[in-house]
Amino acid sequence: MLLAPVCSRSVLAHSCLCSIGFRVAGLSVPMAGTVLAASFVGSIVASPLAGLVIERVSAGRVAALGAFLGGAGLVLIGSWNPDASCRLIAIVGALVLQGFGVGLFQVAYMDIVMRTLPRGHRGVAGSIAMLSRSLGVVTGATVLTLVFHALEGLWLKDAFLSAFSATFWLAGMISGLAGLLVVLARNVRG
Repeated sequence: MLLAPVCSRSVLAHSCLCSIGFRVAGLSVPMAGTVLAASFVGSIVASPLAGLVIERVSAGRVAALGAFLGGAGLVLIGSWNPDASCRLIAIVGALVLQGFGVGLFQVAYMDIVMRTLPRGHRGVAGSIAMLSRSLGVVTGATVLTLVFHALEGLWLKDAFLSAFSATFWLAGMISGLAGLLVVLARNVRG
C-alpha cells in the first residue's frame, strides 16, 4: 500500500520543479506562485467530493480514479509548452486536474487504511496512513529530483525543459500504474 502515496504524493518535487519551470518560462514570482496554487485548489475541491462519493462507491474505485486523474495531470504538466499562446490556461488546467486526482486519492486512501483495522484501533490506522503518506512524499520528492537531475544531464539543448517534461511524464505513468494496481488488487480479491 506504500506504493500509492509514493507515486501520487510527490508534492515537494512537483512544486519545486514547477515553480522553477515557470520561472524559466518567464513568469514572475507572484504569477508562478498563483499558477502553482491551482493544484491545491483542485485538491480542495476534490476532497469533500471524494467523501460524498465514497459513501456510494468503494474507496478503492475512488483511489484508482484519483491516481489516474493525478497521473493524467502530471502527463499534461510534462506536455506543457511554455512558448504556446495559451500556456497559462494549459498549465492551470493540468495542475487543477492533478490536484483533483490527489484530492480524490488522499481521501480514499485514508478511508481504505481506516477500514482495515477494527474501530478500536482507528487511531493506529490514522497514524499508519499519515506515516505512509509522509514517507511517500519524501520518497517521491527524492526519486523525482534524482530522475530530473539524471535526465537533465542527457540533453545539451533545452536541458531543463526536456528533463522537466520527461520527469513529469514518468511521474504520470507511475501514478497511472498505481491506479491500475489498485484496480487489479480489487479484481483479485473479488
